[in-house]
This record gives sequence, structure tokens and C-alpha cells, in this order.
Amino acid sequence: MQHFSTRKTLKLAGLVTGAIALNACSDSNSDSQVQAPIAEPKPASIRGVYAAPSATGALRTGQLPSSSLPASSLPAMALPTEELDETPSVSELRTLSVLLEAQQQVGNVPTTTNPALTALAVLKVNELTGAINGTVTVDNISSDDEVTMVHIHSGFAGENGPVLAGFNKISENPTVFAINTEIDALASLPGNDLETFLDGGWYINLHTNSNPSGHLRGQVFTQEISVSRTKLQGQQENPAVTNAEGVSGVGYVTVNPDESEIVANVSVEGFVPFLDAAIGPVHLHNGFAGQNGSVFLPLFPVDGSETSFRGTETDIIDSIDFARIAQGGTYINVHSAENGSGEVRGQIVPKGVTVARTELQGQQENPAVINASGVSGVGYLTINPSAETLVAKVSVEGFVPFLDAPIGPVHLHSGFAGTNGPVLLPLFPVGDSETSFSSTEADAIADIDFEQIAKGGTYINVHSAANGSGEVRGQVLTNQVAVVRTELQTQQTVPAVTTPSSQNVGGVGYLTFDKQDPSFTPVANVTVSGFESSAVHVHRGGVAGVAGPVQIALTDVSPSDAPGTVFSATAGEIFSLQGLLNGVYYFNAHSAANPAGEIRGQILTNDLVAFKTQLTGAQVLPEANPSQATGISYITVNLNTETFNANLQVENFDPAPAFVSVNVAGDTNRVFTELADRDNGFFSTSGQVNSLQGLLNGGYSIQANEQAP
Repeated sequence: MQHFSTRKTLKLAGLVTGAIALNACSDSNSDSQVQAPIAEPKPASIRGVYAAPSATGALRTGQLPSSSLPASSLPAMALPTEELDETPSVSELRTLSVLLEAQQQVGNVPTTTNPALTALAVLKVNELTGAINGTVTVDNISSDDEVTMVHIHSGFAGENGPVLAGFNKISENPTVFAINTEIDALASLPGNDLETFLDGGWYINLHTNSNPSGHLRGQVFTQEISVSRTKLQGQQENPAVTNAEGVSGVGYVTVNPDESEIVANVSVEGFVPFLDAAIGPVHLHNGFAGQNGSVFLPLFPVDGSETSFRGTETDIIDSIDFARIAQGGTYINVHSAENGSGEVRGQIVPKGVTVARTELQGQQENPAVINASGVSGVGYLTINPSAETLVAKVSVEGFVPFLDAPIGPVHLHSGFAGTNGPVLLPLFPVGDSETSFSSTEADAIADIDFEQIAKGGTYINVHSAANGSGEVRGQVLTNQVAVVRTELQTQQTVPAVTTPSSQNVGGVGYLTFDKQDPSFTPVANVTVSGFESSAVHVHRGGVAGVAGPVQIALTDVSPSDAPGTVFSATAGEIFSLQGLLNGVYYFNAHSAANPAGEIRGQILTNDLVAFKTQLTGAQVLPEANPSQATGISYITVNLNTETFNANLQVENFDPAPAFVSVNVAGDTNRVFTELADRDNGFFSTSGQVNSLQGLLNGGYSIQANEQAP
């Protein structure tokens, strides 16, 4: 194609309503002499729609096949209060570090105003004299907001209570608030005693102009007390429940094992719990994640409420296994009329314990398995590295696992995503069940590398008669670790490969990385098929449709009978963690036939979506003048920030004298942002999406028009 040095002005506009197209405005030529009209050739135009295939029918466009694996820690945690042993010689002085958080608030959810606000309290209580000293230090408060009050309240986690004492602002430092009083000097209200403090029944609340009823809150408790918070979800039910929109809940459990005391508070939204249950609509149950168990503590409505419930020690307290609670072996269950066995559930996860949930899929098998309809599974792993305990629970649907395996049909394996590894721990049927499996205390527990589990280096595998090496598999991942699975394709290469090594070339790549720690060494595994690859790399700096330099070189670890098919990298570094999270990394597999790249796969987390579209004249409305002009365009969208990066590469076509813009179909041009000329028919832009839903529904298109001669 001919390339003009004249700068081209290209525009990209967002959707307001309806479909979006990119059209050109052409300048008309005129002659000063009166002549017979001469027919001018119609300009060529090409157009393509950014959308998932279901939204566009036969249009040549689609979402790139890349996403994070469906696994993460359960949304449960121990509250972050810590006891500091600052003065070990004074045994009666208890010093507590209390982090105040918005998510600990009860009954009011703080607005998005001032989301960066943080506060840390240091509270000192002398058990002998009753003296209370402490400060609350505030940081990152916005200029248009203000801290109005800071109080100590009486109340266990998950419930609101009366004010006991206030903090005063220090004149020389307006970000620090201080208290200096004694317990017996507090207001004459329930909970103003040392016993309530030692049981974990105090909290600190910070109020602001933007959230006058409470912006940040932190529960106060000593090292003898454990306080856990858990989100209640339908997907944690066993079997999982698909809730209606808005159905949710949160639960807090405060445990004092030395005194055999327990306090539970639960609140729900979006539904009314089933109040006709024999011992209450909300219960604490025995059972690890993925396992159903018996009720050991009922909760009842608070003051006639239909959404708030509380449970305390009762006559059945003697049956409570506090050691099991400390291991993560209890859960909250809330029943409803629609789901009598449980509408929402939340595992109690104390300090030092992590519970990972993973969906088991055939596509995670290595090599991938195409399952029959309805075949699926879910696995839970409860991990306590300090105690070196591990409990695994698995349930499957749609098939019967292969029960004749010598050490059980379900296993926990060592191995990162994209590789196969040895069995670490066998799971066996629960009772006579053919679909539920559980681990037992086994000698193999001593051989488990808990550090590798934390890094995402283990997986659950379920065998079947149809697929003896594995029917469904799920990588075990905590919230901090992510694994992106991407399919490598010839059409993603830049430029796209038109003459592949064979008709069935393909590949699958996995990248395991830490979402918070850029120093964590990522693990990359790629398997290719249909050709022998000369090299495989992870590249950086290239959003979909753009090439970038090599970041990590993978090593050929192929079996001797299949060279150039399996590649791995366990050493290397991520150049930019933020760049990885923004979709600027990709896998590229090279070959002798296509040394620049035989197949490529963009690495996209679940927060990102990328669409590829081929521009043709047939997609222009009305249909454009026939031509050989073509184009390829990609748009990468961040679903959280609703920002995008778009680029366009045209062939056999030069829109240089014209400009490209976006408009609502049938309307005049509505310029949104420039699509800049980079070089040799390549154009790009970035900005804010006007309508995210419109984009996802196929309402964005890109059109390049050639100016008339």
C-alpha cells in the first residue's frame, strides 16, 4: 500500500445509544468552468464490530479466549487486630494495635467518598488500675471531608452498641486523636467493664462528615480472642445455590476458647430467612468448606428483626469443638423459604487459615478434555501452614469418578497450571457416595510443601472411566495468586499468519503470578500442537494487536518423541505488574515457517476483555464500494475502570487523506477521541468507554473510509 507522510486525523467515539460506526467526511472537488458533470468514483470503506460472537452473528469478530482460572480464597478473614507485647515486665498492661476498616461497619455501608481514608489505633488498658490510654491516627483524608468524632463503643463484632468514651483531637497534630480515662470513669452503660473488654466486646468507630454514622471501625480484642468475618454466598452452599440478585449476607464469630465462650452475629440482605425452622433460621454448623455438618449453635432474630441474628453460648456449648473452629471447620448457614437447606453460607476462617475454592474443568486438564454436557466439579482446600494441616473436599456432577484407581479416584497433585505432577494426597468417597470425596489424616501430609500451595503450585484432579488421566481439574489458588489461561492462535499474531505450518496448529498457555507482589517469580507453561516450535516467549508492552519485546524466554521441556511442543519457565520477572494487569503481555510461539510468530495468545485477567474484528466493505451500512481493502482492529477494555485501548491495521487501502471517526449509525459524526497515525497503516487510541454495556452488546464498531479522489 502507498503510505503518505501527510498527518492523518483519526477519531474514535463512544456509544451513547444504538450502534457506533466510523465514517469519513470527504471534501468535494469543484471546477470553476461549466462542464458536463463527471461521475466521481465512490470512496472505499471498511467496517468491523467489536463484540462477542453471539452479539454479531456472522460478522468476523470475537472475544479473545483468555481469562483467569475460576479459583480463589473464600471471602473470609480474621480481623486485623494484634496484641503488642511492648512491656513484658508489666503483665497487666494490654497494648492493642487496631486497624480500622470500612468493611467492619454494621448497618451502614460507607459511600465512595474518601475511599483512601485509613486509621490505626493503639489502645493500652491496664487490667490492674483500669487506666485506658490510646491514640487514633488518621491518614489520607480528603480535603473536602473531616473527622467529626472518634469513640470506643460496647459491642461485639457484627453488632452496634453504645458509646463508652471519646477521643479528642490533639491540637498540635490534627490527624491524631487521644483518650486518657479509666474504666470506672466511663458512662454507666452495659459493657463498660474489664470483662467485656477481655471478651472482645469493644470496638472503635471513626465518624466523618461524609459518613456521620461511622466511616471506619475496628474491633478491639486481646490475643486470647479470635474474631472472624465471612461473606455469605450461595456458591458456598453444598451443593451451590444460584441466588437472586441482591441476596447476600455477612457473619462475625467471636471465640474465647479459654472461657468456652462464643458470640455470633449475622446480617442478610435481599431476602427474609425462613423463620419457621425448628431451632432458628440461622445456624453455626460443624463442617469444613465443601462439607455439610450438624448444627451446634442456633442464632435468633435481634429485637424482632428479619435480617439481623445473634447467637451466644447456650446449654449445648459443651458440645462445641473449639479446636475444630480454630482449624476452619465451622460455617454459618442461613435458610430461606426458596432454599430450605441453605440460601447463603460462609465458612469461618480464623487467623492462620486459608480456604481456597476452585471450579473443576476439563479445559484445565493437560492436555485439555472436552467434557460432556453437565460434567463439572468444585473443590475446597482448607490450609493451615503453621499447624501443617490440610483438609480437602471435592464434589462432582454429571459423571461417576473412576473408583478403581489404586489410591482413590480424586487426588491433590503437585504442579503449576499447564503441567502434570505427582499425587500429594488422595481423597476417598464420603460414605457410599459416588460424587463426594474427602481427604483423611494421612502420612503423606508431612510431604506437602505448603509454600508451593501458597504460590499456586497444586491442583485437584478427578479421574473417570472415559478419561483415565483426568476428567476435570482445578488449580488451587489463594486471592493473592492468579493464573491466566489463554489459547494461542494464528489470527492473533501481528501481522496475522496466513500460511500456518499446518491446518491444525494451536496452543494453550498458562501464566501463574502474584497479583500484589511484582518480585514474585512468575511461572509460565505453554503446550503447542500441530507444529514444532523453535522458541516460545512471554512478551511485554504489546496490547492485543501490537507487538512488543521478549520478557521471559521459556525452555523446551518436550518429551523426546515430540520435540518443540512443551515449554516452561520458572525463572524470570514481570517487567510491570500493572502492565500485566492491563493486558500488555502475551505468549508468542515461533516456528521455522513463521519466525516472527506462528501462534500468539494475549494474557488477560478477568478484569479485562479484548475483542478482535476484521474490517470489510460488506459490513458497511449501506454496503460500500467493492474493494480489496481490509483491516484488523483490536480493542482491550478494563471492566473495572471502563477504559480502553484500540488499534487498527489496514491493508490494500490508504485512509491518509481522510479521517476516521465514530458516529451513531445514521447520524452525523460524533468525535470522541483521536485515533492517532502510528506508522504504515497502523492507528491507535485509548480513553474512557462511554457505554460499557453498549460495547459488550456489540454497539461499538470501527470504520475506515477512503477519501474520494
